[in-house]
Amino acid sequence: MGFFDKIKNIDNNLTRAGFETQVMKAFKKALQKSGVKSTLAEINPWQLYRYYWTIEDWRTAMDEAENIWTPDKFGLIEIFHDIVDDYTIFSSMQQRTAKVINSKLMFLNEDGGENEDIKPFFLNADGTQKSWFRKWLKI
Repeated sequence: MGFFDKIKNIDNNLTRAGFETQVMKAFKKALQKSGVKSTLAEINPWQLYRYYWTIEDWRTAMDEAENIWTPDKFGLIEIFHDIVDDYTIFSSMQQRTAKVINSKLMFLNEDGGENEDIKPFFLNADGTQKSWFRKWLKI
């Protein structure tokens, strides 16, 4: 039996599930051999999927997450991950955040004039934002 016949035979006998099982067994065996006690020994792979989210899905997920007795944040986390994985939406979020952070901020009095007393808490002497304030704005 030649080399290509062996490969063809392996390909015919090995399904995708069988391959994943063999990989998991090899991984677990390597962990046991190394003596490492880790939660990685029990990896359960799951299929990623894309879903068309609606406003109703988002509101339902928000209601479930804000439930006082049994909060369930799984739906909200799924929506968040799907949004962040979409590069167009993620770049729009980053652009909007950058515009807010890089804009000139003014703190106004009730009469509409600039409040000079509060400025030193948020801005440096040169007018740039303090590092803690920039981090807070990114949240």
